[in-house]
Amino acid sequence: MDLGEFLGSKEYPNVGWELVLIEVIFFGCGEESGWRGYALDALRADGRTAYAASTVLAIFWAGWHLPLFFYAHGLATLSPLLVPGWLVSLLFGSYLTTWLYRSSRDCLWWRSSTVVSTWCR
Repeated sequence: MDLGEFLGSKEYPNVGWELVLIEVIFFGCGEESGWRGYALDALRADGRTAYAASTVLAIFWAGWHLPLFFYAHGLATLSPLLVPGWLVSLLFGSYLTTWLYRSSRDCLWWRSSTVVSTWCR
């Protein structure tokens, strides 16, 4: 099954369902189990509100993705004028994912699958 055309990937036109599954497991489950599964709860245990913890996570999230600014197919193509918008999107994305994570009774599976579905468009 060739998902490259469906996903619209110019860099990887022959992406198969196997690669999407691997990305869900490693990028989705791995990253989100750290951000929401561990860090969010640790920040909340220190007495922070969900918004305060999500704001701190957004700062770390931005730092985590900083190397993408040096990768040709990553954020290196982003205009410097758009970087503040990217940072704001991370902040509100952090609020949204925290709300969804908490609303789903701390279920990471939904978030793991959405990481790849939004990343592979």
